[in-house]
Amino acid sequence: MNYRARLRVIRRRFRPLRPKGRLLLYIVRNWRSPPGDIFSGAWKIVDNVTAGTSIRRNVRKMPVRHIQHYNLRQLIKSFFPEFVPQVSIDPSVIAALQSGPSVIATIHSRSEYAICAALDKAGLASAVITAVRMDPIDVDNYGFGTAPICILRDRNVFLETRAALKEGRVIICDVDYVLDKHGPARSLYVSASFFAFQQAVKAKLYFGYTNISENGQIGCVVVPGSGEGISPEEVAREFIEFIDRMQGAKSGLRIGTWRPESS
Repeated sequence: MNYRARLRVIRRRFRPLRPKGRLLLYIVRNWRSPPGDIFSGAWKIVDNVTAGTSIRRNVRKMPVRHIQHYNLRQLIKSFFPEFVPQVSIDPSVIAALQSGPSVIATIHSRSEYAICAALDKAGLASAVITAVRMDPIDVDNYGFGTAPICILRDRNVFLETRAALKEGRVIICDVDYVLDKHGPARSLYVSASFFAFQQAVKAKLYFGYTNISENGQIGCVVVPGSGEGISPEEVAREFIEFIDRMQGAKSGLRIGTWRPESS
């Protein structure tokens, strides 16, 4: 990438962040500091502006705080290619995931690969079920030792997921989807089919979410789901309650059974 192209990228990534002047001044003044420290300080500046903001800008109703954290990560990465965001997870979760085939249901939050990165740091390989191929730039953001594999959400999705489980990979899936991205309602749903698959293969079920600390660290919350003795729809309801608790507000998620567009 030449200088002008890189400058255009940086300008584009600066655009949604506030306050631009103070943020740029901070980065320039601390240019020789470790990239992680620069990010933490910059995040406090950005977070002070968005703190308490309940507006959600995305059709998936992601909290502004998550969106701005993503924007800042991309910006700092543009200046400092060696930058890697800090992620954390409860060690007891790692021990549980190591004991057998496991799947983690989560939602789109602009930090989907953070859970994969936390597992990677602990020596666990993962696979991500996605509607489109994973963005290499987003994946590179986390500095993986062993990058997660991508399982496209098509007619072969569950065949490939079974194979990944047999390889010992933890499966991570964003189970939320927009019913009609171009329609007036654009309802947000949770797929019950993923929970039906989990029950069929008898994998252990976990619910996942990412929180962002004051210094910009991404905390991966992974807790066991019921997954046994109840229907996939009931598990989906339990998952929605988990997301509502994590976000501190009603998510508006509904329950649906996602099917590949080609079926």
